[in-house]
Amino acid sequence: MSQISEKHIIEGLLPELEAEGYEVYANPRGPIIPRFLGGYVPDLIALRPDGNLIYEIKMRQSKAAGETITQIKKLVDAEPNWSLRVVYANPKVVPKTLKKPSRSNVEHQLEVVRALTSGGNVNAALLLGWATFEAAARHISPDDFATPQTTDRLIGRLASEGHVMPQDAETIKRIGSIRNAVAHGVFGEEVRVEDVEELCRIVSSVLDSDDMTADA
Repeated sequence: MSQISEKHIIEGLLPELEAEGYEVYANPRGPIIPRFLGGYVPDLIALRPDGNLIYEIKMRQSKAAGETITQIKKLVDAEPNWSLRVVYANPKVVPKTLKKPSRSNVEHQLEVVRALTSGGNVNAALLLGWATFEAAARHISPDDFATPQTTDRLIGRLASEGHVMPQDAETIKRIGSIRNAVAHGVFGEEVRVEDVEELCRIVSSVLDSDDMTADA
């Protein structure tokens, strides 16, 4: 298999599964792999109380690949609370990367977020605010964030490079969980104006941290 293509596929799956409430393990090892799989190591495992997923990524459909999938499916089907998902991809197709946004574009989106908040559209402001946060991260580090990222990976990388302070990292994690709920139609979480304002502040600080890094 093409490791580059498989890596991009996994990176594309991670944020989607995390947003759906799964605890995700890419290229799992050790005890996280269920015993019923024997010596088989899946490409990705996603855990959730109402059901767990095993992902197998194949670069092409073939007789050998089909036989492997059949064997794995028999093992998984025999276990309650587990399902198998197979992703086929063409190794010659290189997934498009997300473009680096300009600083002015990120700042413009921040103004739109603030306008939505002032107009009482707090849910919409939160969703756009989170998109703007991701855009700010991609602006300062386009290579690291060229593909969609999970919340933990996004915050972890920004924090490790000093773009996000520890206290802000915890705030972003909390706001991120609310954003995920709203994005998927779960409106029980209260979206506060203060949360959106905090998100805007952190986005601005991320942009400013890039200026400080450049001056160092």
